[in-house]
Amino acid sequence: MESPCSPANATATTGVKRKRLSEPDAPIPPAFTPEKYSDMCFDDASIVLQCLPSSCAFRVHRGLLVVHSEVFKDMFALAQPDPKSGTLPVVHVHDDPGKVYRLLKYIYFRQPPLEEPGYLDAVLDILELSLKYMVPVAREDCVSILRRIFPATLSLHESASGERVKYALNQKQYLRCLRLVMTPQYWTLVPSIYACLLQVKLRMGHMREALPDYVSAFTMATVLQARERLQILRRDTVQVYIRDFVAQPSLHHCGPKLARIALGYLYQHTDSEDFMDVTTIFQNQPLAANCAPGVDQTL
Repeated sequence: MESPCSPANATATTGVKRKRLSEPDAPIPPAFTPEKYSDMCFDDASIVLQCLPSSCAFRVHRGLLVVHSEVFKDMFALAQPDPKSGTLPVVHVHDDPGKVYRLLKYIYFRQPPLEEPGYLDAVLDILELSLKYMVPVAREDCVSILRRIFPATLSLHESASGERVKYALNQKQYLRCLRLVMTPQYWTLVPSIYACLLQVKLRMGHMREALPDYVSAFTMATVLQARERLQILRRDTVQVYIRDFVAQPSLHHCGPKLARIALGYLYQHTDSEDFMDVTTIFQNQPLAANCAPGVDQTL
């Protein structure tokens, strides 16, 4: 059932994605606004955003969105109203309607309050589209939340553990964070995300439910590479200690006890639970360069 805000018979301009010539043209469904999104349907709107392949559309203000986004500015420049019917121009985007709704609501009303832990998924949705459509205000507000959860140094990472407990992130959210920030601009977030990811303990039977469908082979290979390098660094660190202890055991306070702890640490990866040493993946450690290949680790 269409809402009163339905922009029926509106003219359409596709602004993001162009079909290949070999693909048949899929019929575009009539645009309408579901009741749950009705607060993003304005009577004095000047343009319609329709989220393909769905029918969901938002009646919004061209001028406001253009101020916030250069991408919207370029997209809207191509959209013109139908001179015969006087209907609003329609711009098609290929995004999830719920994510578009969250971005629009944040642009209009600064809602929801992103700093509250219950809205982490909203933070990630808004960040995803603010990166895609170049919406700097929304993007930086979201990144500031992630910087608080995933600080750039080991000491701040450890002190932020309470913040992460408050947000109660799961592996799916960690992987989504990683996917969104894997750019040189935000690479200082990556080591802390890796440190959290590598400490998440999952039963194999729950692996499918915990992982998002969109995890790329590159992301998984990078995580596995980081895990392997952590094992190597841990082994080398322990071997240096054991070598020094064997050479001069009398110089080590509580030497035998520490040696047993070191050996247990070395072989811990054979157990069902694997605790990684997060000190090896921050900027002043060798693995930091592997978190963001090609990026200067001294930044």
